[in-house]
Amino acid sequence: MKFGKTFESLLTTEWRQQYMNYALELYYKDFETVFFSTCLEELNRVNEFFQQKVSESRRKLATLKYQFLVSDRHRDPLGHAKSKMHLEDEEHRKPLSQRKLRLASSEFYLSLIMLQNYQTLNHTAFRKICKKYDKYIKSNAGMYWFKGHALNAEYAKPTELVTMLKAVEDLYTAYLTNGDRSKAMAKLRVPPLGEKTSPTRVFLSGLFLGLFIVGTVMSVISWFTLDLKPDFKFMFVSLLRGPLMLIVYGIYLSLNVGIWQKVGINHVLIFELEHRNHMGFLGGLEIASFCGYLLTIVVLAYLYSDEFGIKEYYILPLIYITVIAVMILNPIRLLNYPFRIWLMKLCGRVMAAPFFYVGFADFWMGDQMTSMVQCFVDHYYLFRFYIRYYNKEENSYGFEPDYGVALIRCLPAWFRFAQCLRRYRDSGSKSKQYLMNAVKYSLSILVVIFSTIQMETNSNYNYMFENPWTWLYLFTALLTSVYCLFWDLVKDFGLFKIWKWENLFLRENLVYPKWFYYFAIVENSLLRFVWILEIVFIYFDVLNIYNCKSLIIFCEITRRFVWNLLRLENEHLNNCGKFRATRDIFLTTLNPTEELLLERMMDESDQRSSGRPSSQTLERLLVNEWREQYVNYELLKEKIKMGVDEAPDSHDYPLILIHEYYEEVKYEFFTACATEMVKVQLFFKEKLAASHRKQESFKATLVESREVGGAAGSGIRQFHMRYPTMFPQQQPQTIRQLRNAYSEFYLSLILLQNYQTLNQTAFRKICKKYDKNFSSSEGQMWYKTVVERSPFTYKKDLKNIIEEVEELFTQYLTQGDRSKAMTRLRVPPLGQPQNPFRVFFAGLFLGLFLVAALLAGISYIFLDLDDTFRVLFVHLYRGPFLLICYYFLVGANLFIWQRAGINYVLIFELNPRHYLTSTAVLQIASTLAYGWMLCALAFLHHDMLQVEKPFYFPLIFLGVVIAVVLNPFPILEYSARMWLLSRLIRILAGPFLYVTFADFWLSEQITSLTLCLVDHYMLCRFVIRYYGEVGNPFEFEPDYGVAILRVLPAWLRMCQCFRRYMEGTSKSYWYGLNALKYSLSIVTVVFSTIQMETNAKYQSLFHNPWTYGYILSALCCTIYQSFWDLRNDFGLFHAQHNCLREKLIYRKSLYYFIIIAELLLRSFWLLELFLVIETYRH
Repeated sequence: MKFGKTFESLLTTEWRQQYMNYALELYYKDFETVFFSTCLEELNRVNEFFQQKVSESRRKLATLKYQFLVSDRHRDPLGHAKSKMHLEDEEHRKPLSQRKLRLASSEFYLSLIMLQNYQTLNHTAFRKICKKYDKYIKSNAGMYWFKGHALNAEYAKPTELVTMLKAVEDLYTAYLTNGDRSKAMAKLRVPPLGEKTSPTRVFLSGLFLGLFIVGTVMSVISWFTLDLKPDFKFMFVSLLRGPLMLIVYGIYLSLNVGIWQKVGINHVLIFELEHRNHMGFLGGLEIASFCGYLLTIVVLAYLYSDEFGIKEYYILPLIYITVIAVMILNPIRLLNYPFRIWLMKLCGRVMAAPFFYVGFADFWMGDQMTSMVQCFVDHYYLFRFYIRYYNKEENSYGFEPDYGVALIRCLPAWFRFAQCLRRYRDSGSKSKQYLMNAVKYSLSILVVIFSTIQMETNSNYNYMFENPWTWLYLFTALLTSVYCLFWDLVKDFGLFKIWKWENLFLRENLVYPKWFYYFAIVENSLLRFVWILEIVFIYFDVLNIYNCKSLIIFCEITRRFVWNLLRLENEHLNNCGKFRATRDIFLTTLNPTEELLLERMMDESDQRSSGRPSSQTLERLLVNEWREQYVNYELLKEKIKMGVDEAPDSHDYPLILIHEYYEEVKYEFFTACATEMVKVQLFFKEKLAASHRKQESFKATLVESREVGGAAGSGIRQFHMRYPTMFPQQQPQTIRQLRNAYSEFYLSLILLQNYQTLNQTAFRKICKKYDKNFSSSEGQMWYKTVVERSPFTYKKDLKNIIEEVEELFTQYLTQGDRSKAMTRLRVPPLGQPQNPFRVFFAGLFLGLFLVAALLAGISYIFLDLDDTFRVLFVHLYRGPFLLICYYFLVGANLFIWQRAGINYVLIFELNPRHYLTSTAVLQIASTLAYGWMLCALAFLHHDMLQVEKPFYFPLIFLGVVIAVVLNPFPILEYSARMWLLSRLIRILAGPFLYVTFADFWLSEQITSLTLCLVDHYMLCRFVIRYYGEVGNPFEFEPDYGVAILRVLPAWLRMCQCFRRYMEGTSKSYWYGLNALKYSLSIVTVVFSTIQMETNAKYQSLFHNPWTYGYILSALCCTIYQSFWDLRNDFGLFHAQHNCLREKLIYRKSLYYFIIIAELLLRSFWLLELFLVIETYRH
């Protein structure tokens, strides 16, 4: 990723204007004086803001320290003596609660981390922009300016920030976790800024969304196609509309969060959520989709209650609501526990509005409730129905409004009215704005009162408009809508502040596109008066009242969705104006005596040493093939742990013995470090020397190629003579092969650079850990004297080779186009997380596939299909479906290889810049499976779809898949498709081309997919016979084409084995023995074919002599193949004491399971033989 995008994604949005303006290089690229003067202005602005924030943090830290001292009645655990002022005052000062101190410490620590991020980003931005200036201008002035100004600036000095972070950690550890530092850091630690959402959450959100979409489509189709009675429809809507609208609201709210995250609105701060475990867009979508999927199951069970034999189908909505309520209210710390607690506390504060201070989140939730009034009314109807139904009252099925409905409609407006009065009471200025807002909600309560009276008195008049209460209701409703519209646009959205043409009717600062604000004005204006449409529709009998209510509530939820976007934006801009990026937790007001103590405490200075465990990082980023050559970080860490755990107690042993013990620990530890250091140095020196030799060979080849006029052929042939190991099996004849070789060499340099950096980091971390555990500085001294002076930490040699490779590649292979060269050379970061979009769509299509597969299975079992149609369905759809299942298993293989650290990218010779991950394979497999299941459903329900010839469906799908695989455009996983096609061609041309591991691996897969190939052959033969009117298309008996297809994969593998034997210098007999394995497979197929052809001549199966030939050959083949798999392919049965081998990657139990599974599944053909024998007997 370009740094400009990284810079934009990691900055704190509330401080956006105070960051260094990285975009200035576009304007001042050619003007040195203007450029550096602008840089100086940016530097001064950054310095000023940083010093201001550090001063605030210094005072906050001193206040926090003082509050901890007040909360402790005895001596400070950190060793600070209490001052006289403190001792005199603490008798009158009530200490704060542990919860408030914990919250204040956590938020203050977060603010320090954000300030540290601000410091790091600006420092990197100045360094990058100066480097970019030097690159464009061909000058060193940028680096000189950076070293002279930026490096010496106040913001570039991390000491004070680090000291404050250390102080907060120590205070939290000493006072709030009883000295448990690991527990303290677990509470304080902030996830990396810009961290991606967990792949598990992304996948589950896609999965549940897919399930929900399919369930929704099925429910809608069932609603319109089933012959439902009006009473049934009325009950269905009355019971399920409330839960359904809550799901719609949940999806809207998830979209709100996603849009806020996209445009940089800090909803976490605005809602006062916890930064460390808040739920983002995908978390909300996961919950809404899961609840929606459960609701679609209830809806389908309700609609098909007769088919499922459900008599008491009225109870289904109650079961759904009970399940959701249990999930929300359960006290167990799972299922988004922090979000559930936050939501319940927020709802409780809203309902107790007059008695608590009202924050933004409180009145925001109150506003949401005002839009969800009809949902609450529907749930009230629901519970009233169940009470009446189980009490067997006469009016059980009545859903007429009563006074309970009027009360529920008034409650949300009352909550907001009480909140406004509370805000007015708490505001120091006694702003009338809160009273004006309270008037808005009092009008809403009047509307409900007049509406209720009007409905109660309508029976006394001939028609609605004769009732005087109707006019009073209409007047108050109109007045309320106008007032609410004004408040939305002017107060909540902050619009109509500019009356000029540039931003007419808007404001100065806009986050969304300008057109969206005009759309919001029109949309909010129309939907505020949608109740008029309800009156018109009901008065003129256009819609039923329950359908009309459904339309109204959907419109209100949609209006609230747009309202949320603009209301949060307005609050966010207010926070930006105050540079407020974290919550301000006010502890207490200090008196003058405490102020003096505070000033004295602010003069204290502490030392800071930061450190984080790096073992997981090392494990994730190392190159697996070099694993043994990395520093053994776990071994060194274990030595430190043993030294600490086995340390003698100072009360039981004399000091001289304790000193000798620690000297011995030190000796063992640094001896182990020196051993690891020698290992790392030798390996790095060897790899660096090899890289030097390769680089010289490349350089000479490219120069000679240029000297002969740029002709690629002669230069590359000379390259092959100088450097034959790059292409050991084939002569490079094109510039493309040289470019690929150079790209691979660049990758090896990047891996070596990564090796260098990781080992240096590991030594630094382990020395720091030693000093921390033994309260020493010898670790840092050893690091500085040994590691920093070691040749392997000298980065200039390797960096020079990398830069030279880039220059040569640019000059000779991309005609001087550096950006094109770097695009080809650049390697993605090691340990890069999965693409969240790919993970999401993998889950989405998997969810769609699971529901479609369930429907196809139910349809196949329960539909009244004749035997011929069932046989036809199996033969047409089995082959592609098995192929898709195999693709799922390949995805599982990739996932396990990734987790186990097996470098399949190298083994299969894939492009390390563009290769398929397990998630990508899962996405492709799920997409294909979903499409295939839709074809299967259309085939099974062709009568309902009125399709006369459903045999087109599988053919069309296969045609689309083949077109996608064969298309030459660089889209749709182009690299993977080209790799697959090239490998298939190499397999078919097995005897004529060199055989690599990827070639015979793919050929082995084809031998396991023989039945799939036969099924596809049967499918094509059916289509030819059916549409060509040749023979009987509905016969699926095997012919000689089937025998050829069964022989072909084994023949190709046998040819590969002979090719490997011919190319091997030692003419290893193992290749011949491997070829024998596949020749036995061919013999087995031949005997099987002859046996099937001659069975008709004999009375029983075992009267046919070819049966015994087939069984004998199959048995020999099974035994031989099982031996070969276990002994040669798996490498087992080599160890002396057990049936495994010395080095194991997976768990030992897995190998024993594989041995048993291999023997059983290789003999599975015996079960088929048994079934055939039973068929002959009957």
